[in-house]
Amino acid sequence: MIAILLAPLPGLVIYLLNARLLRAIDEPSFDERLWRHRRRYAQLAGVSVILLGVFAWRWTPLTLPILSFSCWAGIYPMQRRAFAEERTLGEYLLACARLAFGVTLFWVVVTFEPLIVGTVGIDNWGWVLGALIFWLFIYRSQLLWALHAEPMADERFQAIAEKVGLSPTVYRFGSPKSSFINAFALPDSKRPSVLTSRAMLRHLDADEASAIFAHEVAHLEMSTAARKRMAGRIFMAVIIIGAILPSLLNDALFAEIVWLVAISIGTLLRRSRRQQRETQCDLRAIELCGDPQALIRALTKTHRLGRIPARWDRRYAKRATHPSLEQRVADITSRISHTSPGSADSGLAHSPAS
Repeated sequence: MIAILLAPLPGLVIYLLNARLLRAIDEPSFDERLWRHRRRYAQLAGVSVILLGVFAWRWTPLTLPILSFSCWAGIYPMQRRAFAEERTLGEYLLACARLAFGVTLFWVVVTFEPLIVGTVGIDNWGWVLGALIFWLFIYRSQLLWALHAEPMADERFQAIAEKVGLSPTVYRFGSPKSSFINAFALPDSKRPSVLTSRAMLRHLDADEASAIFAHEVAHLEMSTAARKRMAGRIFMAVIIIGAILPSLLNDALFAEIVWLVAISIGTLLRRSRRQQRETQCDLRAIELCGDPQALIRALTKTHRLGRIPARWDRRYAKRATHPSLEQRVADITSRISHTSPGSADSGLAHSPAS
């Protein structure tokens, strides 16, 4: 019962912190302060989920939805003011719930796999493992449903993909009212895909959208068949270990603690290589779209619309999944100055990000 009463507190804290920060929305330092603030309340929400999951596991079917809805409601006023969110509170909460059910829930279950096994009985780990394997096979379809994704056709996109011998399915996703700016690739040996948010397509011109698409195609190109097979085998091994760990340690709670530590270490190791891959994909995108200025403009726009600072403090820069905008522009500038001496002066110096 105490856990149920505590579950909404993170959302209340987020709401109060957002309300105080919104008073400074017109100040030049607002974006930097907002970025730091968003990182803090993401950490607050994540730690709250873990604490409630570990210490009040049997109440999770109640505490997790309460915690989630309170956090989303606490974030909503900031979305309205800072990001021009057009959806009503009800529409926003419904979209968040759909995204949580279709995308996030699978990873929450994987995170708490040992505790789930302990709840259904250590000897019944096979049922949990079977359910996760089945869920893994339908996850892609579930993700597309959660994102409101629908296929789209674009001759420019198709021409870029053909340069690397790929024909990915291209999707637009998100509500027409959403302010969410993002694009990502879904590597798959049979059904590679690139997803671009409707908000991004609204704000970028054709050249800029093509440059972002080229970046995502570069991700697909880097994900070779051998790498995809290896990643699939590793993840399958991970969920198998999570299922049998309580039996090996004869204690589900201790197994969960070991599991969380192992996941944290694995996440840090994986993240350490992502910045390098992002840089490689930026440089490959230049080759595929043939327009480095379009990529710089696209990155600059998406950072501005997402209120992401161009520069990051040194500590955060080391653990971030992507290089800062400033670093990405510098890398692109360096590449084109080496390949075409005159091209570096064609507008980079006037870029808002430089």
